[in-house]
Amino acid sequence: MHRLALLSLLVLAVAACDSSPSVVEDGVTVLVAYEGRLDNGDVFDSSAGAEFVVREAAPGQPGLISGFYDGLLGMMIGESKTLVIPPEQAYGAGGVVNPNTGEVIIPPNATLTFDVTILDIR
Repeated sequence: MHRLALLSLLVLAVAACDSSPSVVEDGVTVLVAYEGRLDNGDVFDSSAGAEFVVREAAPGQPGLISGFYDGLLGMMIGESKTLVIPPEQAYGAGGVVNPNTGEVIIPPNATLTFDVTILDIR
């Protein structure tokens, strides 16, 4: 018997954006403001202006978790979204542990919520 796994990204809200023709696509560099929260509301990461290349993480390589990557694609400058990312599109059963302290940053099987605004696309 085969099991079908349903992976879904839930976009809760989309705010108005400017009329810029630039959209986020794979390989572009973006400047974003974001806040990442756990189900209990604890903030595990935030930035008022993070700059990175939009690239999905391959196993063992740097990049974005698939839910964050998928949520950014197609966004425009000034657009805001709330992304609810299931564990399968985030850090899964492994979670995230600080290698220096052993502190659990993101628990295993955590659903993550990100409020994201695109500040610039380069």
